[in-house]
Amino acid sequence: MINEEQVKNEILELIKARTRISPITSTRIFQKLKDKNLIDNDITEIRFGLICRDLINKLRQENFPVLATIKGYYWPQNEDEILEYIGRFEARCRKEYQAIRGLKKSIKSTNLSLFEKLDQAFELEPVK
Repeated sequence: MINEEQVKNEILELIKARTRISPITSTRIFQKLKDKNLIDNDITEIRFGLICRDLINKLRQENFPVLATIKGYYWPQNEDEILEYIGRFEARCRKEYQAIRGLKKSIKSTNLSLFEKLDQAFELEPVK
């Protein structure tokens, strides 16, 4: 069990201290939170990775610009870093949605009209 709000705030503070050239990994976040006894012993590092991603997603939804690379999480130094990240993020989202569309098209009984609004949101051609 964790105190989600406390852990989320601690994650935010750890990330705010990092830049693009010196990001922090979820492994390091896990270690620091364990050292502060904010994570129970029954939570593994792998499970925490999932928890961490979920909490970072929530931080982003709360308008905190937490950015990431394959090397870890960091706090942006300027708006250009945020805009660049948004572009990469949107491209990943479009690819994921295209995969979802492909799966749904493979099911003959799917009512494809349900996905028209999503197609528009991702600026994709309608599924036929």
